[in-house]
Amino acid sequence: MFKARHVGIDNGYSNAGSFKPTATNNVVTPLGWLQHSPRGGQPWYCSYWNGRLRVMQVTEDMQRVLQQGMALLRTAMPVRILQLGRWQRRVQLDRHASPYLYPVSATTAIVMGTQTADTDQAWSTWQAVAATAPAIAHVDGLTAVNDGVRVQLALPETLLSDAFAAAGKAVQAAGYVAYRNGWYLRWAQRLQQRLPAMIQLLSPAAPPVTAGQVDFASLKRYQRTAPEPAIGATAGTVTLAGVQLAQRGILTVDVDLPASCLPDAAHLAALRDLGWLTLGLPDGADADLNASATTFFTGEDAQPAVLARLQGLGRVAPPASKTILRGFSGAAPQQQLFLRAAFVAGMSIEPLGDGLWSLGREPHHVLLTGNQLGLNPDAAVTLTSNRDALLHYLGVHGLVVPRGNTYRSAAAAESDFARSFGHKSIFVGSTQTGRGTAMPVPPTPERFAEVVRSLGHEIMVQLLAPGTIERCLVLDGQVLAVQAHDYAYVVGDGRHDVQTLLAVKRARRTAAGQATLNLDADVQAALARQNVTPETVVARGSQVYLGRNPAAFAAGEYWDDRDSLDSSYDAVAIRAAQAVGLRYCSVDLAVINGFMPYTDDQPELAQVVAVDPAPNLVSWLRPTIGTGVDLSRQVLQAAAQ
Repeated sequence: MFKARHVGIDNGYSNAGSFKPTATNNVVTPLGWLQHSPRGGQPWYCSYWNGRLRVMQVTEDMQRVLQQGMALLRTAMPVRILQLGRWQRRVQLDRHASPYLYPVSATTAIVMGTQTADTDQAWSTWQAVAATAPAIAHVDGLTAVNDGVRVQLALPETLLSDAFAAAGKAVQAAGYVAYRNGWYLRWAQRLQQRLPAMIQLLSPAAPPVTAGQVDFASLKRYQRTAPEPAIGATAGTVTLAGVQLAQRGILTVDVDLPASCLPDAAHLAALRDLGWLTLGLPDGADADLNASATTFFTGEDAQPAVLARLQGLGRVAPPASKTILRGFSGAAPQQQLFLRAAFVAGMSIEPLGDGLWSLGREPHHVLLTGNQLGLNPDAAVTLTSNRDALLHYLGVHGLVVPRGNTYRSAAAAESDFARSFGHKSIFVGSTQTGRGTAMPVPPTPERFAEVVRSLGHEIMVQLLAPGTIERCLVLDGQVLAVQAHDYAYVVGDGRHDVQTLLAVKRARRTAAGQATLNLDADVQAALARQNVTPETVVARGSQVYLGRNPAAFAAGEYWDDRDSLDSSYDAVAIRAAQAVGLRYCSVDLAVINGFMPYTDDQPELAQVVAVDPAPNLVSWLRPTIGTGVDLSRQVLQAAAQ
């Protein structure tokens, strides 16, 4: 047995022997080096930290890791978080309902994150399953049975197989499973000794924990002394997981600790790194764990900010109201919505890259990329990106679209203004979607010239379609929902000026994850056209619009309007989707009077003004006015068929 020693000296020497790293007596790693003393005996692990040499002794297991160049496998260690939850009502939950929720009884289940070397994914899936478990089990709520969690730690199989291959015939004669179990037993013993200190590093406010007394000297001794506590019930407990351990091998070392130790993925990564560190700390060593971490994890590959100053990590704040799926707040809201639907549907979740996910349940898998689920053909999606081509195509297929002209230059549009669009309400925009301005009040030639010159080439000028914009969500020949949309505005209260009203509105929408407008030049110009300034106090109940461009439309108001749009208009939206070749899209209709039924002999009652192949379902979930509806499950089911 060896005591870990930490020596801080400025001259590059230590009292472990007067030596410096050389090419002949060292194994150099990206983090430090394994120094063999000229006097013989066990080697020392050395590293520099803040210009000072730090030295410690390490186990033979860690020596093998370093000598074979496998130090970087630390980040390849699979981890998984388990937690025991309960609900009030008795439910017979199918064990195949979700790969992340395992029923133990009619009122309890194990919440399981993904087993993966990606600590962000392991932590996020645990959080997400805990949040969606009530929907999976069809119960009102889920509460934790106790204050603890269980983290399963596994050694990279590459490490064990390579070490076994280099062990020699005498060791290999006992077989790989026995050799592998030996590593896990030694590791579990060291984890048991140091888990109380690990818990204090991860959660300084946690109550003190006593190290367990399980005997890991052999499998037989372990099986005689190992407790069987409920998951998370006794902090500081270390156990082994697997079926027929002697024949099939140990799968993981399981550590129970307070849930407060894992407020975020960074703390889970720190737990993994501390677990790796214990593999190298000799049994019985009384060294300070934080000091050992500082010595061992040095260099660009390590995480000294997490390990050496772990207590400085901030605790996680409560999720913002705009968070749709706990654990995945960093993902785009639309992706959170589809990921939540996948968890509830019992699908497996696998990240494939930035913003790219595989969602599946055998035998079907769905790719989620950006806001797309692969429901629509690429050619149809490309067509919708060109407004001129889209509207022309819809018109050819018998749908009513706004009348207008397309110009190759601003000069051509200006020369045609008086003849074609003078004294008319118009929409001026680029042929590419996303740029344009609606002008319900007929513009002056000067205002028209200002707008078209800002667009450059490929300019569309159309007569403004009259009526309310009704957005119809279409899926496989059916309209799932309808929303009315209006441009952004503020409503006066007779006491506050426009800039104050806008600031209040912006704060509310930001908290909800909705698009907002700043008091920029475009907004101020829109106010000026209404003879309003930012300092104007608007009369109670009066509306002041903040613009008529796409930004003001995106930051506008939207609400469920199914009851105000006669179902006969559904046929128009469905025809538009089918004409373009889209299974799933939103279709914007300009409707003169939604209560008046649509008929083929009055096609002007509804004009198709836009088609979007990637609708924003978050707007249906969280409308700016009224209650919302979650449509992501239906869309995901269609994609998985």
